[in-house]
Amino acid sequence: MADDTKKGTESDPDKSIETFKRSRGGHLGHLTRLYTELEKCMMTHEDKDSVNEMYRSLCERFELFKKAHLKCLEMCTNPDVAETLESHFESCRQNLAEFSERLEEWRAEKKPEDGMSNISRSSTSSITKLKGAKVKRLIAEQKTTNT
Repeated sequence: MADDTKKGTESDPDKSIETFKRSRGGHLGHLTRLYTELEKCMMTHEDKDSVNEMYRSLCERFELFKKAHLKCLEMCTNPDVAETLESHFESCRQNLAEFSERLEEWRAEKKPEDGMSNISRSSTSSITKLKGAKVKRLIAEQKTTNT
């Protein structure tokens, strides 16, 4: 019975690439939830440890997404689909890079001696940047789901 499944996958490459695309999409959905949760924590001034732990989870999930993406590219035989996948991946990679920069700014603004520091002009600016980046991320994700 397992051989039939394997043969079906080999004889129907679109079926196997669809499996990897679904996996890739699942990882992307999980990344979205982690971004949202992290952004909320940063805006509500959660302690650094919990934000750092969530960021580690985000990076681990991105690596899983990247592996699924590479597997999709490996299986893909249609150059247009491969180009679209690559474009979406690059957008996700850029989102992570921009988020990492905002996280570094947030860490620099966070006072080490107290977990609940007062909101200053710089942290208000950081919140504004987070909100703007969230909008950009949501727009990029909308583009990836519409194609």
